[in-house]
Amino acid sequence: MEREPFDPTDFERIRESVPWVAAVQAFATLESTNDEAARLARAGAPEGTVVVADMQTAGRGRLGRTWLAEPGTSLLASWIVRPSIPRDDFPLLTLAAATAAAEAVERESGVAITVKWPNDLRAGGRKIAGILAESIGDGAAVIGLGLNVRQSEFPPEIDAIATSLLRERSRPLGRARLLGAIMAAFAPFASAPRAALDAYRSRCDTIGRDIRVEQPSGEGLAGRAVRIADDGALIVDVDGIETAVAAGDVVHLRV
Repeated sequence: MEREPFDPTDFERIRESVPWVAAVQAFATLESTNDEAARLARAGAPEGTVVVADMQTAGRGRLGRTWLAEPGTSLLASWIVRPSIPRDDFPLLTLAAATAAAEAVERESGVAITVKWPNDLRAGGRKIAGILAESIGDGAAVIGLGLNVRQSEFPPEIDAIATSLLRERSRPLGRARLLGAIMAAFAPFASAPRAALDAYRSRCDTIGRDIRVEQPSGEGLAGRAVRIADDGALIVDVDGIETAVAAGDVVHLRV
């Protein structure tokens, strides 16, 4: 595996090309880019502040999962948003970030990207990236991204379900270039995440599938995913009755 050297100045230049980006702070190692961005937000950092790291020692995914990546292999970044939107629309930030990341990565790499509700980016049916949006109060939120870029292999337990840009297209892309493209794609959605809904729906490969959902309450349900509601919820047909799922871990069932 050929790892990409980490040069903070490459990332800091994003501010020059993407007006929405207010500042970029780049670190060789952090416990969590989301935690650092949240700390900066609470200290008053403006919207568009971006935190990026070559490696995380305590990276997190949704539902408390750990996100692990070797140095030089993944794009690990978080950014601050302070949107003037109703509180009920905050969950749409996850969908907007997933849409922006999918569009930018597909455009830069040529790899077709789909989205598994609500926040997994997939290539060839395997996970290539994840989004983690966290509200931190006072109208602010932090959005985190972990994108597999240069991994040629994964631990045995996830090797069959994970992929990377290197695996999909064999030619590596610079992480700073990818992050700049993602920030440019996200900027229009920062204060209008609802505007991303139609594009998200068109990329969501959960729709039309038989699925199982493990909800945060511990309850599970199985049915067919039929659509994405205007509030971002997944509508599931369970024995002819439509149920709205606001949060949960989705498993695509094989026929």
